[in-house]
Amino acid sequence: APPPMDAGSHLLHLWATAYSSLRFLLSWETKTTS
Repeated sequence: APPPMDAGSHLLHLWATAYSSLRFLLSWETKTTS
């Protein structure tokens, strides 16, 4: 099993990826609706 620090860093990376994807989708949706 990976050390907790690596797991936390991986989790943070996943969260950052999901967050940027969500922001992209939201901005794309506002662009199409307006």
